[in-house]
Amino acid sequence: MSATITVNRAELGSALTFASLGLPKRPAVPVLGAIRVRVTPGTLELGAFDYETAATVTIGGDAAYAGTAGTLVNGKELTEAVRSLPAGKGTDRVTVTITDDGLSLLCDGWLVNVAALGAEAAAEYPQYPPLPTASATVAAAPFARSATRTAVCASAGDTLPVLTTVRMEVKGGTLEMAATDRYRLAVDTQPADGADGLALIPAALLAKFAKACDKDGKVSVGVDTDHVALSDGTRTIITRSGIGEFPRVHRMLTGSEYPTTVTVDAGALAKVVTRAGNVTGKGERLGFTVTEDGVTLTATRDGKVTGSQAVKATVTGPGVETGFNPVYLASVLSGIAGDAVIELQENVQKPARVTSGDGFTAIVVPVRAPEPAYSKAA
Repeated sequence: MSATITVNRAELGSALTFASLGLPKRPAVPVLGAIRVRVTPGTLELGAFDYETAATVTIGGDAAYAGTAGTLVNGKELTEAVRSLPAGKGTDRVTVTITDDGLSLLCDGWLVNVAALGAEAAAEYPQYPPLPTASATVAAAPFARSATRTAVCASAGDTLPVLTTVRMEVKGGTLEMAATDRYRLAVDTQPADGADGLALIPAALLAKFAKACDKDGKVSVGVDTDHVALSDGTRTIITRSGIGEFPRVHRMLTGSEYPTTVTVDAGALAKVVTRAGNVTGKGERLGFTVTEDGVTLTATRDGKVTGSQAVKATVTGPGVETGFNPVYLASVLSGIAGDAVIELQENVQKPARVTSGDGFTAIVVPVRAPEPAYSKAA
């Protein structure tokens, strides 16, 4: 059994990074730390599966010797081998050869070998779950945009596992994604074609797929009882759907009145929020003052002003003085291209609503103003 293919060095590195999404951080058994490598005429496939998530990716190449061959190698060793490849001019091609002993990589005269794990490990390696039969398709670029700006609002902690997921639902020709960490909430919608379905997908995994997928094509979204699958045709992830009751997000998006509306360039405001956040004390709020001329952001540390800047905006309604966690506010704004509409309630301790013109809506909970020193002393 042997096969050889020559591929682009950068594409090989990217493919290995994507396939590694199926590797556990600490494998319960050694075989789960393996990468499956297959060569077919004109194609190199890498894949990994840890019983929770399967990730596979294919890249094209020039087959020196027609044939099909596969091997199972240690993922860490393969990563080290790819990293060892020479970099620079004339090193953009890598020849991959699979034999019974494992695989070798040849680049600019440098030959590195990775041993196969052996027949026993191959017998123990789990079978990848099948793709769900029902799926919907979405344009990849809008999908990636929605996934990225929704996933950022999911929780990074595991106290409530359901909050580390993104709720994905295809219904009536629309794909809706929603995420919340209780301090932020984001909902995004895009047109979709195909079967309806509902699943909870880990937010971190979704964001990584969105970053890697081919933005010029389409993404298929498949859902069955236990799994959710995403594929752009060359990159595929299949993962267990999360469990638990996801918050009823639509209740939080409606039913409130917002007498003050701020229309502002989202990118410009996000830059100032990030800049001010760098000089805002840990746990302190970023002041957000709305006047008829626009918005003024004020950073403080230990109760003292460390920076401020005014941002032009179109304002309707009464002036407002409130404040936000700068990281949370910047994360919501960063995914919006063009203008953002920020709506503020009369009670400034209640959540603000942020919307874009392309299906994105977010809720950001304000940070309470610190109590005056005399109040604490009393």
